[in-house]
Amino acid sequence: MLKQNIKVYLLFIIGLCFAGMSFFLQVLPVNTADHFTHTLGLTTANVINLASFYLLTYAIMQIPVGIIFDKYGIKWVLPIGLFFTALGSLFYLIGSNSVLIILGRALTGLGCSVGYISGIFIAVKYFPAKHLVIYVSLVEGISTLGAIIATTTFNNLLINFGWNIANAMIVIFCLVLLIFSLFFSRGLIYQSSATSSLKTSLNQAISLLKNKRLLAVFIYSFCAWLIMMSFAGYWLKYYMIHMHKYNVDQALHLASLYWIAFFVTNVIIGFFVNTLNRCKIGLFVLSLMSLITYCYMAIPVLFSYVQLSVVAILGGVTTTGVIVAFSIIPKFVSKELTGTALAVNNTFIIIGGYVGQVLFGKILDKVHFLKNYPIFTLRNIQQDYYLTVLMYPFFALVGFIVVVYAIRKIR
Repeated sequence: MLKQNIKVYLLFIIGLCFAGMSFFLQVLPVNTADHFTHTLGLTTANVINLASFYLLTYAIMQIPVGIIFDKYGIKWVLPIGLFFTALGSLFYLIGSNSVLIILGRALTGLGCSVGYISGIFIAVKYFPAKHLVIYVSLVEGISTLGAIIATTTFNNLLINFGWNIANAMIVIFCLVLLIFSLFFSRGLIYQSSATSSLKTSLNQAISLLKNKRLLAVFIYSFCAWLIMMSFAGYWLKYYMIHMHKYNVDQALHLASLYWIAFFVTNVIIGFFVNTLNRCKIGLFVLSLMSLITYCYMAIPVLFSYVQLSVVAILGGVTTTGVIVAFSIIPKFVSKELTGTALAVNNTFIIIGGYVGQVLFGKILDKVHFLKNYPIFTLRNIQQDYYLTVLMYPFFALVGFIVVVYAIRKIR
């Protein structure tokens, strides 16, 4: 029989894999949309709209999942999440009509709503608090790696093995994690201190928003992820092509620098920000660096490729403040509400990423007419893209302000 602490570490590893899988599945439609356009005659926009049901169920379930974690622990929640993920991936693999695509993505989002938060929950409940930032950085790092694999490795799998085998690998991997999670969670001890009903727990989750400093941390996470997912997650390529006249390869290289910087900093930041005081300093410095970086990028001149590379790297580095924010949240709430608070924060993050991608496109459409009316005397400045990118220093400023407010009196 395995000892309790060994089981916990093995379940944490499964949680890490599940977190990576959840990010992998989130960006998967980038490489799978073409399959449905050919087999079902759908447009790419139609496929992306159908695939977005993943985000819908993922976001809706974040707070309930946090409450369920607090009440029942990891023992059954983790396997159930993996089961729905495997089932949803299977429906998506079949994908013979729009209903199956929607059902598959909705079930996958439902299952993956457990994925990201599971590793962090295990770290909070079972591991020493002084090492929490390290574990959170591992979760975030593996999650980012999952997104990178979805855009690179999985595309090669589709090319070399075809649709059925490549997607079957996803289902099999989820089932393997499910079997291991059931085996290692047997006999796991969890003492729940959350004795309230689900309705009461939901009210408690809503009441977390009344804690002004905790709400400030949520808003910071929203702003940081809004910037990252709208810029590096989608619009950076088009910004570099239209604003700076780079080719696709050059633009994608800058995007990859952003993600690599974020990934590397994820891995190492936990080893340096391992006390409350260092968390406060780290959050302050990273939010300030973010403000400086995006204000610098917003100067209406055409920078060199080297300068833009530095901006991309700093952008990736500064977004890791989200990791520090996760680590500081337990200081604001009682232990029985920790999982709920983390889930609320993750909900703000998901909404921030979605809002950022949509907002950039909306602003760009609204100011597109200004392209033919010169405001700046500098030639080659694409005024529509320039005016749109001003949203980044604005949200970076909001993030910096709320961080200063949040950390002022944390003891």
